Amino acid sequence: MLRELPDRADRGPLVAPDGQQPLDVPVTTDVPPARTVCHGCRQTTQFRTDNGDVRPMIIPGSGMVIREKAPGALVEEVCPVCGESEDPGWTPGFAPPL
Repeated sequence: MLRELPDRADRGPLVAPDGQQPLDVPVTTDVPPARTVCHGCRQTTQFRTDNGDVRPMIIPGSGMVIREKAPGALVEEVCPVCGESEDPGWTPGFAPPL
């Protein structure tokens, strides 16, 4: 059974956990469209935080990938996912990794 929630005005203003800033401020609309780092040519590395933890970091690619054509023979090719796009290294929207 579904029930309707009371109107926001009936529950009072939203307040941040610290009690300082109200949360019902207008949402900005000038945010650029979402995009995702290309999973075909991205690079991953690690960085160490100030407290010593090691965390992964994803670096956007350049639209190129390195393939091994023969043992020891590496060639650089256009990324099959984003290489032909206007914004290599990125894909439009949100794309979860496979």
